[in-house]
Amino acid sequence: MNGIVLSGILILVLAVTHSALGEVRIIGPLLSNQQWSIGVPRPIAEALLRMVWHLTSITWLGLALLAFGLSMPLAIGWSMLIPAAVMIIGLRGHLAWPLFLMAGLAALHYDGWLDNVASPTAWVTGVAFGLAGLVHLYWALGGSWGSTAVFPDIEGRPGWRPGRALTAFVGAVLLGFGVLVVLSGSGTSSGLRPMMIVGAVVLLIRAAGDGRYLGFTKRVFGTEFSRRDTALYTPIVVFLAFGTLASLL
Repeated sequence: MNGIVLSGILILVLAVTHSALGEVRIIGPLLSNQQWSIGVPRPIAEALLRMVWHLTSITWLGLALLAFGLSMPLAIGWSMLIPAAVMIIGLRGHLAWPLFLMAGLAALHYDGWLDNVASPTAWVTGVAFGLAGLVHLYWALGGSWGSTAVFPDIEGRPGWRPGRALTAFVGAVLLGFGVLVVLSGSGTSSGLRPMMIVGAVVLLIRAAGDGRYLGFTKRVFGTEFSRRDTALYTPIVVFLAFGTLASLL
């Protein structure tokens, strides 16, 4: 047997053993103890500790893929996308998963894997922008479905709420930007690139947040808005930002 292949097999066994025994002998007993606290909500702390432990195994998996002959960009890409996917499912409020996702996608793009999916992603993103725009127009016309907890409460009181005219304007901008993303993704006009970059930057700033109520840097938890922002709003904004960037490919 080729020595490097044997090395890959041993690394793979090490990764699987590390995760399996870690769950049985360390993570499981630790999380069953209800007496400890690290200053963040317990479910988040448990998910974070579990993720950190298994991230070591995922890194070793990337090394095993290299030993089995996978190209370096693909090995890096998949060893980054796996933790990104796990964190999207169980730890969406953590800032790391967009960074894992960007690193993985950049590596796959370098290897040419994203060329076939960039255009469909741009179309899906354009449709998502269009749906968001239609929802805003629905609110501007007086609809109420889905309109609760879309803005944070400030010190326990309802915060700023936009009027119907501004809501309609936002809806129109979202619809228009969705059309631009589709046009850019289909290669109709290269002159749209600066506008796409500006839009992606605005979305990424929103995802990063304001350091208190919004995005990955928020510090106010326990409200209905904060729960929705972690589970839904910020992940959608990140998806729209990546989809907008995909339209540039």
